[in-house]
Amino acid sequence: MTDNCPKTTDLQLDASQEIFLIDLKIDYCFKLIFGTEGNEDLLLILVNYLLPEKHIKSVRLGPQEQKGEYEKSRDCIFDVYCTTDDGSKLVIEIQRNKKNDFAKRMVYYSGFPIRSQVQSGAKVYDYNSVYVIGILDFLLPSEMATNNMINTFTFRNDMEHDIQFTPSSILVTVELPKYRKTLSEVETLGEKLMYCIRHQESFTEIPEELQCPELEKLFGISNFASLSENQQNMYMREFKEMLDRQSELNTAETNGIEKGIAEGRAEGRAEGQAEGRAKGLEEGREAERLRTAKEMKAKHFPIDVIAEITTLSAEQIELL
Repeated sequence: MTDNCPKTTDLQLDASQEIFLIDLKIDYCFKLIFGTEGNEDLLLILVNYLLPEKHIKSVRLGPQEQKGEYEKSRDCIFDVYCTTDDGSKLVIEIQRNKKNDFAKRMVYYSGFPIRSQVQSGAKVYDYNSVYVIGILDFLLPSEMATNNMINTFTFRNDMEHDIQFTPSSILVTVELPKYRKTLSEVETLGEKLMYCIRHQESFTEIPEELQCPELEKLFGISNFASLSENQQNMYMREFKEMLDRQSELNTAETNGIEKGIAEGRAEGRAEGQAEGRAKGLEEGREAERLRTAKEMKAKHFPIDVIAEITTLSAEQIELL
């Protein structure tokens, strides 16, 4: 990344101080924490929690941008790409919004690190295992559902599941909504880190249960006030885009339009329908602005930032 993180020595936080921590489920923030050189220690905690059977001792970050094989092939930018001490390649993606093609995307991503390991002219297809890990802020489709938060998929025989076609391509899904441990229940370092990924944007102070030397760095880097101006702007841009995507799915405007059409029809005049539609649209937009402001206020965004995003006045926001 071009915008380096603040130095660790500048990131000491008073555990009792009220703070505003960035949301690690946002792409930019996830990359900032886990995909930046110097933060391999935090990445190592994460991958050992997700892949405990591998007992990973070290990770080395690789290029996030992967070029397509042909001129017209689609390029790919990973959230995190790294190599473990045993040579395995790990692609880690954070996915906040539900997408119907996420499974196909994971399979597609696996091809890049496989292809890069097979040299031109090689007589055998010899490559190290590739793991594509999708950390999802939504639940898997019903046909893929299990009770497990972490699920592993490999190529196996449809009728004889014990027969594996190849152990070299592994897809791992992590369903964050299934992480239901409370603060009093978290014990291991990995559990604490996952709790932060799931909840830390709602912290107003660092919970006592999460205070440990290994996570001091995480909280320091995640503190909005510690970010550079450019990093703050990047975060706010992605946060606003996230809200805009959520807004598209929200029914407030649709309900407002339907209400306006109904009012217009009741008046029995074409101009009444137009006026009703316009009124409904405005009511829907206002409802959406208020909903967004409430959500941002609940996450302890500064009032001036909320006002800039929603166009509401500081007085309106204070009353929410």
